[in-house]
Amino acid sequence: MLLNIQIILAASFILRYIQIAATCMEDCKDNSKSIHQKLINFNPPPFSTSEGLSYKKQIPLAVYTEIYLEDLNSFRPVTMDFRLDFFLKHHWSVPRNTCLILLDEAREKHFGGGITSKSMIIKAKEVKHMWLPDTYIGNSKVVETPAKDSSTSFIIIRSVGQQCTVEYTLRLAAIVSCQMDFKHYPVDIQVCPFNLRSFSYPKEMVIYVWDQEGPPPINPEMRMLRHRVAISKGKSEIHMLNMTYSMLYVNLTFERDLAHHLIQVFTPSALIVMLSWLSFWLGADATAGRITLCVTSLLALITQFSSIRRDLPPLSYIHASHLS
Repeated sequence: MLLNIQIILAASFILRYIQIAATCMEDCKDNSKSIHQKLINFNPPPFSTSEGLSYKKQIPLAVYTEIYLEDLNSFRPVTMDFRLDFFLKHHWSVPRNTCLILLDEAREKHFGGGITSKSMIIKAKEVKHMWLPDTYIGNSKVVETPAKDSSTSFIIIRSVGQQCTVEYTLRLAAIVSCQMDFKHYPVDIQVCPFNLRSFSYPKEMVIYVWDQEGPPPINPEMRMLRHRVAISKGKSEIHMLNMTYSMLYVNLTFERDLAHHLIQVFTPSALIVMLSWLSFWLGADATAGRITLCVTSLLALITQFSSIRRDLPPLSYIHASHLS
């Protein structure tokens, strides 16, 4: 009899626990939906997710942009591209009332992370619920996130005085195309632009503005083995498909370091040519030795110039190394 009572009590306790857990899950789901709905509606003018995008007679949204160059590598003349790892940061203004309401409710329901009275960090998985600039790298071949297993983007909602801003930061890696000219190779200088613009919003809706003057900051430990790099930036517009887009660009100027070619090409070639001069000191009857020495020198020079051609794409013009 006592055993039956214990079994009944245990079953009642388990049933009650399941009911409480289910109620908690529903409340958390409702709270999450409430926050998500505010994130969806947390859009700056002239954007409204519920009403769709439309042109309105007002000042376009200014998206202030910063870029930090983390790494620059894989400069490949054969495919005429290079790889760039960078951090990209956008920030723009939003209605202050909406911002304060969202911050208050997020604090109450412990949504996101790093919530204070004036700021809030949105987790990466919640970023998809907000309006974000659809920044597009115009001359990229491939764009990817360099770290697959960790978060590479986040949002900070910040309220300062009478202003409220959204800061969106992400890390990307891009293989960027560059139209190169090798007429002066190996003393060539290549200027490769890196273009940022909106994919779908014309300048009447979104304009991009550099947040700071001067060249973009770079990783102080960044090095390239065969080039010296100079970096500058600017702003322009691009017209395509009957639309005009605001565009920011970063110009990377690659100046080839001649030391590599001096050591690997010019110095061995000069030594081979001087070695071929030994045929002048051979006797007139040493025909076989003279021919062997000249042919060996010629084959060595052909090998040297073949190694240069492997570093370049097929060219239809003469470059400087042909004349050296």
